[in-house]
Amino acid sequence: MAYRDLDIRLSSESKHHFVASALEDGKPVASNSFELRSDELKVIERLKELETAAEKPESQVTFHRDFGQELYGKVFAGELGSYFQKQLDSNGDGLRISLQFDDDSQWLSTLPWEFLHDGEDFLVARRKTLISRMPSKMNRVQSAPLESVLRMLVIVSAPQDPSCAPLDTEKERDRILQAVDKLYVQQKLEVDFTDDATFETIQSYLNEKDYHIVHFTGHGNEVDGEGYLALENENLTVNMVGNQAIADLFAERGIRLVVLSACKSADLAGRLVRKGVPAVVAMQYSILDTSATGFAFAFYQSLASGRAIDLSLTEARLAMRNAKGSNKIDFATPVLYLLDPDCLHTGRIKPVSVDLFQKPVMLGDIQVMREGFVGRQKELRFLQKTLLSGSKRAVIVHGWGGIGKTVMASRLALRMTRHFEGFFGHKCHAQTRPE
Repeated sequence: MAYRDLDIRLSSESKHHFVASALEDGKPVASNSFELRSDELKVIERLKELETAAEKPESQVTFHRDFGQELYGKVFAGELGSYFQKQLDSNGDGLRISLQFDDDSQWLSTLPWEFLHDGEDFLVARRKTLISRMPSKMNRVQSAPLESVLRMLVIVSAPQDPSCAPLDTEKERDRILQAVDKLYVQQKLEVDFTDDATFETIQSYLNEKDYHIVHFTGHGNEVDGEGYLALENENLTVNMVGNQAIADLFAERGIRLVVLSACKSADLAGRLVRKGVPAVVAMQYSILDTSATGFAFAFYQSLASGRAIDLSLTEARLAMRNAKGSNKIDFATPVLYLLDPDCLHTGRIKPVSVDLFQKPVMLGDIQVMREGFVGRQKELRFLQKTLLSGSKRAVIVHGWGGIGKTVMASRLALRMTRHFEGFFGHKCHAQTRPE
């Protein structure tokens, strides 16, 4: 399907009166004035209710649909509504809709526009209407084509702290690898996982290699209007790092896509785009762990198939909404800030040498568990750091039977592949000494 760009700018006339304008070449071609009061729809209270509902596996809440219909009815009315429908019906093409909020209408940007509903369905749940956001005073860009291998850094932050609910980070790690397997087999992709999620370790990875994709999975939070990501300290306690520091960490490195699989990270997304990252996906509300994992798989699988970033996000939303046990709400939790939907197009990438991808891993009769491994994070981190220190080249794992030694050893080997030429593993069995 071909897509045409449609920019919609929202600005403020007064405290409760706003203007939505469709732009062509930066100039308004159709507009609509509307009134919106936070107390009129009890927006603040109901959005809190919605956020709570989005964290539950099942929900009977219908406010998100009612809210979406009322918001759509206010904004897409009059001249703008007629123009929008005409554009939607024209030539059967899809619309790539970019919502832009002027500095005087920032309150509007905090609303969940991903719930826009025209009475038949949510706009973000249609492949014909791709919706993203763009910070004020910014324009679309066209990134240079990728010709080298696509490089991806996955940051998994799981501090062992009471304030951070446990996440199935191993499952999300596995699902990401499954999703990008197509590009990996074609030798067009390298994936690195950080050894830990301390600020210093993340910085060292970014300094060592130029990554095109950075995926963060972990926790986010807001305190008094300020956003934070939960990173780790060396002792696995939580280190809440502010959005400004994270934005500075990722800025001006040539990163083309940042995915923040962390609650309440939309503010950070806007900051990153302002610093030149052409595409950022974040979570505007809390999201179920299972939903985040399902989102990551569907999103990266679509990207690996060559789809644009905004269309890949739509595919992920549909997968989330239609998944077994879905609460039918959190499909709208991801929010996309976008300057270039094709910044990761892989058509011109040339496969790298096979030697870079095939390394000898000889584990003999050791059973390799590639999925579903949970726990032993502290032990794995200790072993990784010990091997990377340069002073050790062998690990002996011993103990009572059935405590997971073999699984942990194989997992360690898989994690450390990028750092060494190969691995050799041997399973030792107790033997009875002859009389």
